[in-house]
Amino acid sequence: MARIIIADPEGSDAATFHGLPSASPSLALANLREMDPAQRYRTQTLSGVYLELDFAAPFAWDTVALVAHNATAAATWRLRAGATQANVQGAAASYDSGTISLWTAAGRPAGYAGVALSSLHWLSSPQTYRWLRIDVSDAANPDGYLEFGRLIVDAAWQPARNLQRPWSAGFIDPSTRTVSLAGGLLPYPIGKRRVFEIPFRHLSEADAYGALYELYRRRGNTRDVLVVRDPAATTYLHTQLIHGLMTDLRPIIQRAHNRYESRLTIEELV
Repeated sequence: MARIIIADPEGSDAATFHGLPSASPSLALANLREMDPAQRYRTQTLSGVYLELDFAAPFAWDTVALVAHNATAAATWRLRAGATQANVQGAAASYDSGTISLWTAAGRPAGYAGVALSSLHWLSSPQTYRWLRIDVSDAANPDGYLEFGRLIVDAAWQPARNLQRPWSAGFIDPSTRTVSLAGGLLPYPIGKRRVFEIPFRHLSEADAYGALYELYRRRGNTRDVLVVRDPAATTYLHTQLIHGLMTDLRPIIQRAHNRYESRLTIEELV
């Protein structure tokens, strides 16, 4: 099991986007910078779907996530990075993932038909280039278009010492129920969202103050983050990847020399 990673979209949000025209002004490419994944970018076509990012200077990344998209089980993507735009448009890219499934080796999770899911491309060592191109192919998508809720590209924080047990993953269900005049129970369903609680009990000083403290300072509880408990997971990656907001920011506590602890709570953005 790979150690947990935590990424944020500050670098990708600052990049210049190039890609296909959107289906309408309200579904524009800029929506990939919107924190709410319900504000989506939608393509006009299923052919030649791509996105190019210009970071203006060499940018280190090891994590690319397409959040809340409508791709089918047959969808593929290809990531290319290089020093110039021309590099990433042809065969001369400095980094080229090749054409790979948008899903893990386990495929698109069963039982999620019609549900927007997220895809992750994670590398064990970062790539540092000015340009990044993402091509997505899903020619038989029955919707007739592709749409994506959020793009996150980052050199994710991966602590030297992994999260500790017990950690938890569950749901917040704000639905209400009432009793009818006849005595029956009437539910009023509202969309559920997931919540993760992640304890860190053995952080080094560098991870505690060089990474976690800075994450709290920059993102707080109002700016989104991506948390993946095990980025190498296959069958259950969709259950271990969450895009949301940190809540209940806990202080960093020093328990012993070079041993720090804190606890993250992340609620999903729906």
